[in-house]
Amino acid sequence: MKKRTLEDLHSKDIGHRKFASVCDLLIDKGHKVTNIVECYEKFKFNVDDYYFEYSKNWKSSTKEFVSYLLNILDMKKRMNERNSGIWKF
Repeated sequence: MKKRTLEDLHSKDIGHRKFASVCDLLIDKGHKVTNIVECYEKFKFNVDDYYFEYSKNWKSSTKEFVSYLLNILDMKKRMNERNSGIWKF
């Protein structure tokens, strides 16, 4: 496991172009991407302090993956706003 920065992801020697564009789209939409760790088959990272994973074999477009992440973030934020009557996991 290796810790990576956004500069590493954009590097032609180390980088992963598709995941770098996922991070760029999230940052452009005002989210904070931190704690990027590269494992053998995936990247582990935080978006606005929520943990996510990105498989290097992901076949859909970066826009679809970002849309998926934004939907999950929206759901988590709504769940945190309501303190009663909702399960949290």
